[in-house]
Parts: sequence; structure tokens; C-alpha cells
Amino acid sequence: MPQKGLLRSNAEIPQKKNYPNYNGVIIEKALHANFKVFEDAWQYFGAIETGSDMLITGNGKDFKTSDIPIMTAEEYLASIHKRWY
Repeated sequence: MPQKGLLRSNAEIPQKKNYPNYNGVIIEKALHANFKVFEDAWQYFGAIETGSDMLITGNGKDFKTSDIPIMTAEEYLASIHKRWY
């Protein structure tokens, strides 16, 4: 069940926001996920549904459980640096 303050259906998605690559499956999963912020759930399930290897975010703490690695931009750049230098 969604947390208080989260959207409860596709009809409640604000029309003013730009949601690129809108996919009803992703939105439905995000609406019913255990995330505090809808956008975090939307990004996470978008990454999962598109087969992404990882999710780069400003705050990894928002993604407590994940099936893919969650990294900040700094962590990602450090991992690339280690591989190449």
C-alpha cells in the first residue's frame, strides 16, 4: 500500500511535470512500492524495466533495497577511474 502523500493512481500524476519515457507498468510498480518519494520509485523501476546495470542518483540512501547497484555520481566516477588508471 502506498505511503501517505504518494500518488494512488495514474490519474493523479501531475500534468505539469515532465515524465520522459512514461510507461504504465513502471508507474504502477512505483505507485505501490515502499519508497518515501514517488520519483525515487519511478527511477528505480524505470532502471529495472529497461535492463539497466545500475542507477546513479544524488542520494543512495533513498534506495535501501535494490536488485541493481545504486551509486552516486562521485562513486560511479571513482569506479571508472579505478578500472582505467
